[in-house]
Amino acid sequence: MSDILYQFLHRDNMDFSEHYGNFSDYYGNILWRYVTEDHGEFGFYDPLFETSVSEQGHRSIRVVSMVLCSIACVLGIPGNSFVIWIAGVKMKRTVNTVCVFTLVLISLYRFALVILPVWAQNHRSVTLAWLLCGLVWVLALLLSLPSMIYREIVVHDDMNITLCTYNHLQDKTEGNQLAIRAVKATHVTRLILGFLIPLLVIAVCYLLIGRRVSSGRFKSQRAFQIILVVVTAFFVCWLPYHIIGLVIEYGVEASQVMAGALDPLAISLAYINSCLNPVLYVFMGQDFKERVRVSLRKIFEKVFSEDVTLRSSVYSKGQSQLSRATNSSEAQV
Repeated sequence: MSDILYQFLHRDNMDFSEHYGNFSDYYGNILWRYVTEDHGEFGFYDPLFETSVSEQGHRSIRVVSMVLCSIACVLGIPGNSFVIWIAGVKMKRTVNTVCVFTLVLISLYRFALVILPVWAQNHRSVTLAWLLCGLVWVLALLLSLPSMIYREIVVHDDMNITLCTYNHLQDKTEGNQLAIRAVKATHVTRLILGFLIPLLVIAVCYLLIGRRVSSGRFKSQRAFQIILVVVTAFFVCWLPYHIIGLVIEYGVEASQVMAGALDPLAISLAYINSCLNPVLYVFMGQDFKERVRVSLRKIFEKVFSEDVTLRSSVYSKGQSQLSRATNSSEAQV
């Protein structure tokens, strides 16, 4: 019996989250592997899940999450590369970033253009744009500091598993307690600054923009619709991730274990967001669809033109040979 299973069965009244730290990070990043022991044909052995989640349910969750991650990878890499090529090289420069803080800036910028056009005209500048982008990077780095400070590579030889996780699972020293409090504070801060406040700001901005655009005085309704759909997809994909993270950190023990089992699905759904944008651009962006249509048409035109040229060349060559043969026959006569 592994040390983890022993500690789990003999922890008495020990607080679950305090002992195991960030349950999601400990188990959410475990690498997939085939198992030849008595732990099942596929997946990894996790004694904690056996207490509340059936073997079949646990395996199904892992398989579904693996499929979602595969879809995100297969569609996301070529799809986003295609978007970068079309939007960044072939078309005029446009904003296609979906970082949540950048989305907030874009929303505030569009809000100012539509609702406060005079103020925006007088105050917007390249310098201000650089300063705001720099502020976004600083804020993102600050929110990432706990991960950079407390994360490290942990090797479990008995389970043949290597993790990149918060390593405060071994004892209850003051340093580990500080790490646990820092991780909990990070989750709450990330939820507030990285989800709730951006959601509120973006929702208010687009609500006011929508009211103004619906009056018919603006012709760029499709651009606003695209941004709105991208923002909605972003928050729908990331909402389960934040909810499950809160349950894992602050829920009761039973809910923590269940949330930990569902955590791979939440992470996979968040990753799926990365491959949604190319699909949204294709189905909603008229300029993007036009560029794709023109590009495909040029490809087919080139193929068919080469085919026509080849057939014309063959026909001309045949006619030339026939003409020479006819002239030779007439000369002999």
